[in-house]
Amino acid sequence: MVAFHLLVVPATKKLGGCPIDSNAEAAGLTKVQAVWVDGDITLDKVRPEFHRCRVSWEDGRFVARSTGGQRSSRIASMSYANGLVYFQQATETVISIPSGSTVNVYLIGPL
Repeated sequence: MVAFHLLVVPATKKLGGCPIDSNAEAAGLTKVQAVWVDGDITLDKVRPEFHRCRVSWEDGRFVARSTGGQRSSRIASMSYANGLVYFQQATETVISIPSGSTVNVYLIGPL
């Protein structure tokens, strides 16, 4: 499902004649800044990740919470998701994202 939103939708748009480039905004996904409130996240050392989340509007800001297990076989966590949090690849100086950090979220459903 994540790959569908990030790869198939833009490919279909391009085949349909829409001018797009290869980023999530081009896939028609709205990017918002949200506060991650669901505990610290350890970043992957090999690649960036899109983490399924539930986004809500609370106290005048977007708030993002995990939908649970992120394995591709965990379809139930996708059914609760209305956003994808982009977590960068770990670097020597940044190995985790603490709870309370501002993160980029791509909306894939209504709030």
